[in-house]
Amino acid sequence: MYVLNAGTNFRGSIAGYKISGEGKLIFIPNSAIALSTNSAEPAQISFTNNANVLAITEKATSKIVTFTVDANGLPVDKKEMASYGIEPFGFAVGQYGNIYVSEAYNGLAKKSIVSFYHVHITGDATATQPSVYNHQTASCWVVITEDNKVYLCS
Repeated sequence: MYVLNAGTNFRGSIAGYKISGEGKLIFIPNSAIALSTNSAEPAQISFTNNANVLAITEKATSKIVTFTVDANGLPVDKKEMASYGIEPFGFAVGQYGNIYVSEAYNGLAKKSIVSFYHVHITGDATATQPSVYNHQTASCWVVITEDNKVYLCS
């Protein structure tokens, strides 16, 4: 399990934990890693590609950051990609390593978009369908239903 740290004491970092048989969290040594900058304002973290890649959105830098995860559960090979839109926020993980990212556009009225990215098993991310306007203001979260419909929430 990986957590995303943000706020005054943990600005822009991740940390990994294993869950013991008793349900206790055990920190994975050497798993705490900084993101692209201390002022990244990270929004979300999730595994993709059968837990082989971690994907993170950074609102302030408009970046999508990925790490591949090695056999010991440690994040390695950090990659940074400029998001297609401005202020990538929440995202949903779909099939085949795809993520659907809400891009809040700094809260500008009716400017939010959703962008689709494919996250490869190498951690490289490519935009597959950028800038689908949803005519909302500051869309923050994405939900994918069982029948693969994509919904945005403000």
